[in-house]
Amino acid sequence: MADPTGGRQECMQFELMNQVLDMTVTEEEIFMRAGRHTNHFIDGPSGFRVANAPFWHTAQEGDFVLRCRVSVDFQSTYDNGCLFIHDTDERWIKFAFEKNEYGYTSAVAVVTDGISDDCNGERVDGESVWLQILRKGDDWALHYALDGYDWRMVRYFRLRMPETVRVGISLQSPTGDSVTGRFSLLTITENPYTNLRALS
Repeated sequence: MADPTGGRQECMQFELMNQVLDMTVTEEEIFMRAGRHTNHFIDGPSGFRVANAPFWHTAQEGDFVLRCRVSVDFQSTYDNGCLFIHDTDERWIKFAFEKNEYGYTSAVAVVTDGISDDCNGERVDGESVWLQILRKGDDWALHYALDGYDWRMVRYFRLRMPETVRVGISLQSPTGDSVTGRFSLLTITENPYTNLRALS
């Protein structure tokens, strides 16, 4: 059975965007605690926008697979830990393990190009989930897995972005006072897939 991490990536240089209450980084895990009303979102009807969630990121060029196991201590509605792709504060991708407004957790995709397009995926039970984002040019695919092997697609779409973007992880508590999360076995690898939907 293949290694679900896809192989460790060494010597990546990460930096933090926005304030974090607490953060610890080890070889295998990143622990993070985000503060009150932290979020990335642009709402079309109301004009509300926010971009203050902590984002631990590195620059990545070309096609890639970003993959991580995400665990969140859910407390409030919309608490989430996510993979995050950032060009500007008006163009980004968020793929989150989130507690939704119905009280259960799901894999949520938010694609933002001036306005945020928010899409709840199917219910995902458990304390943690594997998330991955694949890039091939301007085509993107988002998958989740409970075990790191059996991947299910949540979204497949096109979004124009520059050749080099910021990629990494974010922790957000849009309605709460704080949230804690753990991100395990974060990897960034070359994209070996020609079919982003079927991973073949």
